[in-house]
Amino acid sequence: MAEVATHVDERDDEKHDWGVLGFQDIDEFRHDVHFEKGRNFQERARKARGNGEFPEAIQRLEEALWQYQRAQLYTDSTSSIADHRSEVLDTIAEVEAAEQVQAIDELVDRAENAIDSGDDKHLGVASNSAAREYEDAADALEDALELAMSRDIPSARVQEIKRRLRRARVCRQSLELSEAHRSIRELTVDARDHATAGDKAFHDGEYEVALDEYQEAKDRYESLGVGLEEFSFNEPTSDPTECDVCHQQFDEEISSWRIEGEVDLVVCPSCARFDSRGNLPRPREVATEHRSLVENIEDIQNRNFGLGWTSDESTDSSTSNEAVAESTGRDKREMLMQLVGVYQRLGEPPTAKELDEQTDFGYPAYQHEFGNVEEALVAAGFDHKEVD
Repeated sequence: MAEVATHVDERDDEKHDWGVLGFQDIDEFRHDVHFEKGRNFQERARKARGNGEFPEAIQRLEEALWQYQRAQLYTDSTSSIADHRSEVLDTIAEVEAAEQVQAIDELVDRAENAIDSGDDKHLGVASNSAAREYEDAADALEDALELAMSRDIPSARVQEIKRRLRRARVCRQSLELSEAHRSIRELTVDARDHATAGDKAFHDGEYEVALDEYQEAKDRYESLGVGLEEFSFNEPTSDPTECDVCHQQFDEEISSWRIEGEVDLVVCPSCARFDSRGNLPRPREVATEHRSLVENIEDIQNRNFGLGWTSDESTDSSTSNEAVAESTGRDKREMLMQLVGVYQRLGEPPTAKELDEQTDFGYPAYQHEFGNVEEALVAAGFDHKEVD
């Protein structure tokens, strides 16, 4: 129809029987063509907006507006087209606002990623790299703040961006840690590295390695607890020039950062690392992580891996693991331990081939003892729903 309309525009001196096409005259035809194209562009804009494609949506809305303007040239009635034009203009304003919000969100996300990266580098004692990340974060947040203040963005959102910007700047200021803060940082990194290595070894079924790593982590956490005794997290000081946590004295009133807990504490940039969004732990976190390690160590020492290491048979002396091993030539306990190790490595029940390759017993032994792999895993303490 668009091609017909163009042809009509170019040859409007010719006579056409518009009644055959259902139109009274050429102007009515031209009006309807442009009007329909305007509606089509509006629909395409709606879909683009729904997909978050805001530049595409704005472009389609502007094309719709142009089509409605063209349609207006060929009719004396203005109400219908005026309503559509008003709707398009309102939608353009809404989409532009949504586009700005999206741009702000992307800048804030970029800043948060940079801060997280800076924290990782700070823990890795790469201060120069961390400084660059914090500066990038501050730059992104400054752009987000400028954009937010130039638009009708809710004041709560503006205040949130300001708070994030201040945090990025405090992170930058906190790179020069005191000896006590550095000790906490190093012990934290070391403890968590050993704990992570222990978790990996446990999941791989290497329980002796896991035990050694957990013990190393436990020792570091105990040292960390002692180191944190130099800091106070219970009560704010009455002196506004003294940090509430490390008690360092400053020449002027501290306004660096406020960390939340049982009480709010005003702290120096270094102690801002103890914030819930920081990278240094507080005593309660250390105690929780230490307790978890102690439980892991006890479980491994007791050969209790969170599973029931018995089958559905009676556990009296006549059917003990030793008796079963003697009568069948197989140690069910060891079979189950190896099965769980393979299962944890793969993240799913192993195939017959995988059992043949990765256990000392092979698939036929598991089939003979338990019926199938799934039932063997149930015997090891997993629920059916975990292994389906």
